[in-house]
Amino acid sequence: AEGRGDRDIKNAAAEQRADAVAPTQDALHVMTERFEAAIQASHVVVFNQDRQLRYTWILNPAFGYDATEVLGKSDSDLLERAGDAARTEGIKRRVIETGIGDRQEVPIAHHGAEYWYDLSVRPQRDVTGVIVGITCAAVDITSRKQSEANVSFLAELTDALMPAGSPREVARIAAERIAEYFGLSRCL
Repeated sequence: AEGRGDRDIKNAAAEQRADAVAPTQDALHVMTERFEAAIQASHVVVFNQDRQLRYTWILNPAFGYDATEVLGKSDSDLLERAGDAARTEGIKRRVIETGIGDRQEVPIAHHGAEYWYDLSVRPQRDVTGVIVGITCAAVDITSRKQSEANVSFLAELTDALMPAGSPREVARIAAERIAEYFGLSRCL
């Protein structure tokens, strides 16, 4: 039988453990709040998916989704273009199969517009090292990709205008190239 002294010692030890854990839990809570605030103020989506590539956790979902709309679904359930889902799910499957992380820039269509994401995928492991899914970060790089396309277009336009012999020819070439770049059927 356990005596009162033994119970007092066990209770004191339990209180000491609780007192030691409390500051760690408080620090973890503060750090989590800071992380969530930073992510929600950015163009970054952070998420986990299981081995079947169903979303199990997500912070700051893209395209105005609420987390509850995403959880339990896969990219093929959520993305408009089957090719986009096939591309992202292929990257993620390779990470699960090989255990080696990957990072790629991927286009995603949404409501008729093309968005670009810098997708980082890492294996998510349990405490024994078994891969149980993936941890991902997707950064919206659409503005950067559009800027790169604009710079490329301007360089090509400059090259096309260099041999032009007259202001009229410069205007014609510029109008044709600009109309082509913006997908216009008529210009001027």
